[in-house]
Amino acid sequence: MRVAFALSALAAKQSVVSLIADERLSLEQELAEWKAEFRDEQVDAELQRILDSKFSVEGAALTNPDATFDWRNHFALLSNDEFKKYVAVSFGRGSHLRGEIIDTLEDETASLQATSKDWTTSGCVNAVQNQGSCGSCWSFSSVCHGSVHCIKTGTLLKLAEQQYAIHYAASGLCLSSAYPYTSGSTGQTGACKSCTKQALAIGSSPVSVTVEAGNNVWKNYKSGVVSVCPGSQSDHAVLAVGNDGSSFKVKNSWGGG
Repeated sequence: MRVAFALSALAAKQSVVSLIADERLSLEQELAEWKAEFRDEQVDAELQRILDSKFSVEGAALTNPDATFDWRNHFALLSNDEFKKYVAVSFGRGSHLRGEIIDTLEDETASLQATSKDWTTSGCVNAVQNQGSCGSCWSFSSVCHGSVHCIKTGTLLKLAEQQYAIHYAASGLCLSSAYPYTSGSTGQTGACKSCTKQALAIGSSPVSVTVEAGNNVWKNYKSGVVSVCPGSQSDHAVLAVGNDGSSFKVKNSWGGG
């Protein structure tokens, strides 16, 4: 049975995860019919994208022998231009804040300490999250203040990326439990939008930095130390959580694994 969709300008932006069962089933049936008619074209296009991703992995591995790369990730079917645009859109939405809250990785390089430091072993760094399709890398990078609070008090706060993404938190940050993150792919958020602001002092701690990530090295990175990364224009915000005197360890917001 076909289900009629009310496709207004607003409804056209609706997420598939919010559809009721009958609507989803109807959409799946239409997708199956479309695949039956255009399957050869679709398969060829997807195979080409997978092949391009595999070649990209080979190129990244050649220039970075101390790192491992894998095309099997949620960016595998994105072309190079599409991935670069995905990264750039996320970065651009926080451009007016970065001058205040983000230090560049180049500036931090000059002050690398001879002794190693890894904040991920301190119990003061929250787990890696996935920003989803919402362009908010800078909000995940900027809530490092929770780590600062933990270093000073021993209590790890999970601060609200969503508040940065929507309101930019000019006067303090809410706890994540009071203001849970809303991915652009679902549009769903928690009911409570109020909290007591936390006054957090910044000290020696993880630091928000910018990098150039709209390239095949970042797209396919799996583990290890990257020594050569194409480009020199910052387009992504991450959290530097450690260094060993010659390299940085950073926490990204594209999910674990």
